[in-house]
Amino acid sequence: MTQAVLLTAAVRPDPRFKVALADPDTRLHQYVESIREWLRFGDQTGARVVVVETSRSAGLLDGVPALRQLQVIEFESSDLMAERGKGAVEAGAIDHALTDLASKGVRTITKVTGRLGIVDAPRTLPPLAPNSVMVRRTLDRRFVDTRLIHASVDVWTASLHNMAAEVNEPAGTYLEHVVGLRLVRAEFERGTGVLRFPQRPRFRGQSGTMGSRYNRVDSAIRVAVMERAERLIVRMATKQI
Repeated sequence: MTQAVLLTAAVRPDPRFKVALADPDTRLHQYVESIREWLRFGDQTGARVVVVETSRSAGLLDGVPALRQLQVIEFESSDLMAERGKGAVEAGAIDHALTDLASKGVRTITKVTGRLGIVDAPRTLPPLAPNSVMVRRTLDRRFVDTRLIHASVDVWTASLHNMAAEVNEPAGTYLEHVVGLRLVRAEFERGTGVLRFPQRPRFRGQSGTMGSRYNRVDSAIRVAVMERAERLIVRMATKQI
């Protein structure tokens, strides 16, 4: 096994975190649907699917018969970590799971927000060379979409480890900012390849933070226009650097 999909989950979100979707039953149902989809991806690609649960509710996922082959890891954050925000808790959970995955020969870890699926995931998430990562980020490289990070294990361990202490949501520093800065450093200090996805990731599911749904059916024309615009912007930015 060379690839693992790591789904971050919180069935019962911490009441200190502002989320639009807090109902545990609804969240559990959505996690189950997403996990089933990722298990099908695992059957297609040979990837291992792992969930790291941060709200002391791992037993709810363990108890779903359809998910018996799923590995669920429980992570309990410290109060200090929780005070820094849900992004800090997520970063701590990733670190916790990473230790287990790296020891089992996994070479690529795809981190996904747990209740989200991706349309055409096999094409969106190709094999990666060592010291490389695929993300979506702003042109100034200061903000990374952390819903989906597709990275080799050496990038996770060398560049995206121990991020929780740098997240400070009350002060306006989110995990998205920390990942952005870490990857800029990795490019210059380690020669890390920060790559675009071969096609624009199309999410399925619902945002727990905002409540918006990603599973609207985008027309082929709209997707093609968006992808072409992004490629053009990237080419223009590259010429200016």
